[in-house]
Amino acid sequence: MPRLRLQTPMKLTRNAASEAVFPAGSGYDNAKRLSYHEDFSNYVGDPALNPYRNPTTNRGPKEGRPPGEFFAHQRWEEFFPKVGYAMSWTQCAPGTRFHRNWPDQGPNAVWCYGPGNTTQGFMPPFLIKGRYGEPILTRIHNNTPVDRAQNGGFGRNETQLHFHNAP
Repeated sequence: MPRLRLQTPMKLTRNAASEAVFPAGSGYDNAKRLSYHEDFSNYVGDPALNPYRNPTTNRGPKEGRPPGEFFAHQRWEEFFPKVGYAMSWTQCAPGTRFHRNWPDQGPNAVWCYGPGNTTQGFMPPFLIKGRYGEPILTRIHNNTPVDRAQNGGFGRNETQLHFHNAP
């Protein structure tokens, strides 16, 4: 298996609303202590124009984190994130293979991680280098097929991501 793909951190800044702001031109919404689910639920007006709806499915909030204090980023003020990473969980790019002597995988035969908000991921998976006590914000876009029938019979499009050695 090839070595992991080292990710490049994006420096985050804090705005007056205590949100973590990604670099200009990155295209990423600010990160905040409470979920965008709060804004989605509190929106008043035409539901089709709700700016907090998921742009892929056109329903529900654009963030997967549930609403409420229990799911807030803990100790946000004390450990405000200094760097952020953005990547996608998505179909594999053409030419993706587990080993150079093995065949290419179909786009829905293997799901992979890709940089930013993309529709093509790569092998090997990502690697984030951080230090204990260094606050890091990670944003992962789920770009697997919305319709389960479009996944080529491979797995479920809902997945629980987890990190090894992340406190």
